[in-house]
Amino acid sequence: MNINDAKGILLGKGMEELEKELFEKYKKIPQNHIESYSIRSTLLIYEKRYYEALDILHIGLGIDSNQFDLLYNTAYTYEQLNEYGEAIEFYKKASILNSDKEVNDKLVKRIEKLLDEHEASIIKKCEEEEEIKRKVTNEEYLNKELMKIIKDIEAHYPVEEWVMGDVHIWSLIRNTLYGIAVDNANKRNTDSTDKKEDYIHQIKVKKDSSWLEKKVDAVFLSRAGFRSEVDGVWYSRFCDPIADELENMGLKTLSLDYLMLDNIYRYPEYRPAVHIQQHLNYVVAKEDQDINLEYRLEGFNAFLYKLNRLREKTKLNIFDFSIKSIAIDYIRIRRMADYFKAIFYRVKPKLGFVSVFQNYIGYAFCLACKECGVTSVDISHGPGGENSIYLEWNKLPKWGYELLPNYFWSFDNVEASAIKKWTQNKPEIYGAVDGGDPWIEMCLKDDKRLLENINKYVEEKLGCILNKPNCVNILFAHTSPGVIPNRILDTIERSPSNWNWFIRFHPMTPNSDKNRDIRLLGSLKNSNLEYKYSTELPLLGLLNFMDMNINLGSSTTYEAMSFGVPSIILYGDEYYRTKFKMVFDKKLAIVATEEDNLLEIIEDQAKNVKALVKNVVIEPKIKSAVEEILKFSLNKTKPISNEQAYEELLFDIGVIDNYVQIELCIECSEIEKLRQYYTSITNDKEKELFINYLSRRVNGTKLENILKEFI
Repeated sequence: MNINDAKGILLGKGMEELEKELFEKYKKIPQNHIESYSIRSTLLIYEKRYYEALDILHIGLGIDSNQFDLLYNTAYTYEQLNEYGEAIEFYKKASILNSDKEVNDKLVKRIEKLLDEHEASIIKKCEEEEEIKRKVTNEEYLNKELMKIIKDIEAHYPVEEWVMGDVHIWSLIRNTLYGIAVDNANKRNTDSTDKKEDYIHQIKVKKDSSWLEKKVDAVFLSRAGFRSEVDGVWYSRFCDPIADELENMGLKTLSLDYLMLDNIYRYPEYRPAVHIQQHLNYVVAKEDQDINLEYRLEGFNAFLYKLNRLREKTKLNIFDFSIKSIAIDYIRIRRMADYFKAIFYRVKPKLGFVSVFQNYIGYAFCLACKECGVTSVDISHGPGGENSIYLEWNKLPKWGYELLPNYFWSFDNVEASAIKKWTQNKPEIYGAVDGGDPWIEMCLKDDKRLLENINKYVEEKLGCILNKPNCVNILFAHTSPGVIPNRILDTIERSPSNWNWFIRFHPMTPNSDKNRDIRLLGSLKNSNLEYKYSTELPLLGLLNFMDMNINLGSSTTYEAMSFGVPSIILYGDEYYRTKFKMVFDKKLAIVATEEDNLLEIIEDQAKNVKALVKNVVIEPKIKSAVEEILKFSLNKTKPISNEQAYEELLFDIGVIDNYVQIELCIECSEIEKLRQYYTSITNDKEKELFINYLSRRVNGTKLENILKEFI
């Protein structure tokens, strides 16, 4: 489309008069020619398909950003969508490139008209962006301000219709916007020694290969890092208490553990789990799967443009999205989902519990549950209040999002009630329940045997510090990432000699960050601090001996409440009063602003400490929550097709289970043992599987050239 065509639109020439002319012209232009983007967008604008028009326009501007036709059509389209700030921006860009005085005069008048009519809303939007800049580093921004952005996106784009393959992918994009989707399918950050010990232990422990032959009622999926050691046994904090309740009802369960970042498997386990990380690594890397990558993403390129503008204006740490990146994520999720479906095909569960679903493995588990008619339940690992990511899923496809769980296990009624505000729109698909913190209930149930064992363990390690006369024990629960605030360091250094400081690093804190903070702590004059056991010991045991809990808004606020320990939350205000409403209602939490004297606040709070377990009463919730979920799940399972494909995958997994010895050989660079293992294989299919597995494992490593004879 040339400038006269654009001028015709601008000066009021009817679109009907242009349609035939444009259509005839479009047929003669190669599809990848820059002019085709302008003509295609004009036809879409005429049909009021504005989001599709923006997609075409932004692709064209990515090729040539100095095309007047594209800039003008983009401005016009944004104006139709009431995005006046963007419309003015593109009208201005178009006017800079235009030399036609008549057209330029019209552009100036159009800009002035928009400014005059919509100046208030444009200024308000700019002020909101400036406010976001000031909040960009804290949780209040991430959980509250970002929700405004998500609502705006959902209001302007047909996100519930975005499909990749056979999955509605807005749930993946939205959760990733929160920055909580962690790619853990192939990442391990353990040091070499930990890996070796892990592999050696797996070799020593004879696997029960019959786990796939046993029918179960519920499958539990959890990170190995969510385990706590009590009296030499490792408990899955969020899953084992619920599994206990199901088994008390006569139901059977299966536990699956995977690895994430710096985690290794923990032994021995309270309830034996199948270790599936090696399986997941295999299926993600599997190359012989044919995956359908058809997609419907109307308005997606316009959405990407909006995100880029937000990144530039607010310095947001927003993830880079593209159709390619989402396709990669989809393939990873689909392959892992097929693995879980193969398991479901054999064990026939009715329920699938996942301890925190917001990562690719959790998404895959939810997808498999959805496609098999298994009711999926996400077990939260802390309260979210009314600002949680779980809230306000108001743009839902007819049958819901495949990557979301059906049911949400919340730690308190505040969050559960807030979730129900949107789940009530589709009660046959979604629900929420206040199940409380399963681990706290398990530890504080009537006999308190588990808690007593935890207390003994803590006293063994820290008793000489904890039991000093007249001491005040203060826990600082550090979050990750981020350096320990100077405010805390200064308070530690100036605190009285009878104050003991226990610094607990977050389990996800990288070793580099931890070592940096340890150096800072070592430089302080005050020696009344401890961080090694404070990080390693069970949190509930530590809290039982604390007089004060200080944090940056972590879920330890909720856990401390169970022991009557008051919490001081640094920074934030209204957001945390909502997130931890139950704790604030019990007068066991306050927010310390930057102006407050932290030393004085600690002294005042310590006077009111009530950290006696015998005075703590926990309302049992697990049983009633499980009964509610069981009722919801009735008659939802459905037959699984594609049985042959699942049998083949399970055969591969059965062989892969034996490859822990290969992993140890690779870790220790024992080439001769690998040769011996290879020559001992007699089955051709297993030999081919071994070669494929080994080639993927050593690709890009120092062993690649040495092992070419296998590859």
